[in-house]
Amino acid sequence: MGQGAKPGMAFLEPEQVKGMLMGMEYGASGKRLVDLDLFEGKKKYSWGARSEKGEDRAKAGARFRESLMEGLLPSTREELARIEKELEGLER
Repeated sequence: MGQGAKPGMAFLEPEQVKGMLMGMEYGASGKRLVDLDLFEGKKKYSWGARSEKGEDRAKAGARFRESLMEGLLPSTREELARIEKELEGLER
């Protein structure tokens, strides 16, 4: 078991984490709100490795967002929607 790991705790692969981060980058409107990068040491994980054939970054982000949202509690989805609305209001 890794350092700091607790029994029954599962760690995610960096590629899975990158998918979640990509899902959080885009709002419900499809607009990219933030840029989140994932590094492991000096290695940066690219979105391209997580995309499907012919899929651009926005389409991949929308797909990951949908997957992410399905796994959230309703109260968490509501909070995320509130934050997204606030972020969209900041851009003028």
